[in-house]
Amino acid sequence: MRAVIDIGTNSVRLLITSQGTPVYRDLIITRLGRGVDHKGQLSREAMEATIKALTYLKEKADRYGAAPIVAATSAVRDAANRGEFIQLVKDRLGWDVEVLSGEDEARYSFFGALAALKGRALAEPVAVVDIGGGSTEIYVGTASGKLLSGGSVQVGAVRMTERHVTGHPIDPAELVSMENEIMQRLISLTESIREFVPRTLIAVGGTATTLAAMSLGLSDYDPDQITGSKLTLAKIDGFYSELGKLSIGERQQLVGVPPGRADILPAGVGILRIVLQLLGFEECIVSDGDLLQGILARF
Repeated sequence: MRAVIDIGTNSVRLLITSQGTPVYRDLIITRLGRGVDHKGQLSREAMEATIKALTYLKEKADRYGAAPIVAATSAVRDAANRGEFIQLVKDRLGWDVEVLSGEDEARYSFFGALAALKGRALAEPVAVVDIGGGSTEIYVGTASGKLLSGGSVQVGAVRMTERHVTGHPIDPAELVSMENEIMQRLISLTESIREFVPRTLIAVGGTATTLAAMSLGLSDYDPDQITGSKLTLAKIDGFYSELGKLSIGERQQLVGVPPGRADILPAGVGILRIVLQLLGFEECIVSDGDLLQGILARF
């Protein structure tokens, strides 16, 4: 048995595999990155909520006899007090946390996306976009796994929501402000990606998989149906236009929207639609495989 835990900005996730096949997965929303963009610090409340979630996931991993690789991403990477959190995890759970750089996060997401889509014909070069809570990673490479270029930008669903959204439904002026910042922050990275003329775009992460579940009408999440499904730019535009007009409660009632994501979903969708626009794509393929699978594939 092999296991990996991702301590993200919005959630903590566990994946356990046996000979490469997933046998258990779990996700708990903790919003560790709440306020990091403004204060530069992980809050005590968010750290304790995350420790509680990790304790629960440790019990699950122990049942399978799997000692997980533990990685942290944007929120921990950006926080001035990240050392305090890392020590807290060590003291409470006995785990060493590896804080991934944005570049590493982008690479692992690339490998994980391709691993989940193994066996499918993909026009090359392939670009992979991973929209997280605090950052967005994009990498371009070959379908066989050769990396060409990419990087990470501090544009994420939690970060953009906190910076621009004050209420739900969202004020149209706030959406415009958010879109302008997303565009400004992503232009440099997407221009460098476009130099390699990618022919396939794969989207991973909670925003993409939620949109896929909504599009497929899945009340219960099914990674096999998610992986390989397609989202057109027109479909993404439609979701974006509609989501901003709804309250959090109304979004939560939509089929496919998991608990804890309704408030940040418009920002995530906004990021994805702008990535497609800047890269010149009319559609993307969604993959359930991401950072977690990528880490297991490389270690």
